Amino acid sequence: MPLNILGSSLNAKKTDSPGTQNNYFSPNSNPTDRFPDENSSLIEDSLDLAPSQNTFSSLIHPINKNQSYISLQSTITQKNLHTSTAITVNRVSGYCRAKAYKIKNIQAQIQSQTRTSNTIYEDCYNSLNKLTNLNSDQLKKNIKNAIFIFDYGVVVIWNMSVEQETVFLNQLDKYADELLSSANLEKEVFSFLIDPLAEPRINNDMITIKNFEDSMILLAFSHAISQSSKLSLFENLVENTINNTKHIPQSLAEHGIVNMSRTALSKKIGQLFIMRVNVSLVSNILDTPEIFWSEPGIQPIYDQALTYLELTQRINLLNHRVSVIGNMLEVLRNHVNGTQG
Repeated sequence: MPLNILGSSLNAKKTDSPGTQNNYFSPNSNPTDRFPDENSSLIEDSLDLAPSQNTFSSLIHPINKNQSYISLQSTITQKNLHTSTAITVNRVSGYCRAKAYKIKNIQAQIQSQTRTSNTIYEDCYNSLNKLTNLNSDQLKKNIKNAIFIFDYGVVVIWNMSVEQETVFLNQLDKYADELLSSANLEKEVFSFLIDPLAEPRINNDMITIKNFEDSMILLAFSHAISQSSKLSLFENLVENTINNTKHIPQSLAEHGIVNMSRTALSKKIGQLFIMRVNVSLVSNILDTPEIFWSEPGIQPIYDQALTYLELTQRINLLNHRVSVIGNMLEVLRNHVNGTQG
C-alpha cells in the first residue's frame, strides 16, 4: 500500500524540548519536528504532489517543477574549472536521525514503488537513478538523485531540495530503530558539482564527481559523510556528559565531599558507564568499510574525504575524552565504596 508522505503537520518547525537534553535516543520523538526545518512552510507548494503520487517514488523521481541548480560562487574561479563544460552545483546532505535503520524493509518498500537501481551493501542501502550518458545541457535538465541509507542510523541524500529531503526523511522515520531526540539530531550539508574532466575530490565543502552514474564514487563520499555525522553525535554526547559531571570531582577536590545522595551517585556512575560502552560500540562503525576491500580503486576517494573531514583526529580526541569519563567513573566508584565502608 503506498505510503502517505504529505500532511498538514509537515509545516511544523523543529523544537527542542528542555527535557530531552539527556535523552540519547527517544523512540517517541515527533518525526515532524526533525531536520531539516528550512523553508518547511513551502513543502507542499514546492513539491506539487497529487494524492496518487504520495509515495517514495515521487521523491526518488523528483517532480518539483521549479527545481533549481545553484550557480557557482565567486570563490570557485573559472581557472579552476574547465570552461568548455557547463557545470552546475547541487546539494548533498547527511543526516544522523536514528540509532539504526531497517534497510531491508526500506529496500522492499522503495522497490515496490519505483524503478530505480537498488543495491544493499554490507551496511548500506543505495537507491540511484541511473542515467544514460548525457551531454552537459541535457545533464542540467535531467539529473535526478541518489540516496544512501546506512543501517547505523544515517542517510546521505544527493540532489534533493530541502523540501524534498524533509518529506523523505519524515517518511524514513517509520523504518528507524530508536529515533534520536530532537536535541541530538545531526546534519551535515555539502555541495557537489559534476565535471567530466575533473578527478573526484572534496574541497571547501564542495564535492566534485565526473558523472552521476558511478554509484561507487558516490558511495565512497557517502560513507565518509555518514561516518562524520555519526561521529558528531557522539562527540556532542560525550562533551555534554563531561560538562554535566565535571563538578563532581571538583567538589571532591575542593571540599572532600559530593553533595549527592548515594542513589544519585550510583545513577551517575551508570550513565557514565553506558556512555563509555556506546562509544566503544560506535568505533566499529568508524572502521574502514569492508566494501573497499573488494573495490580498492575507490578507497583513495574515501580516504581523501576522511582526511578532509578530519575523522582520524576527531576519533583520537573522542577516545581521549572517553578516557576522561573512565577516570570519572573510577573516582565515583571509589567515593561510593568509601562511603559504604
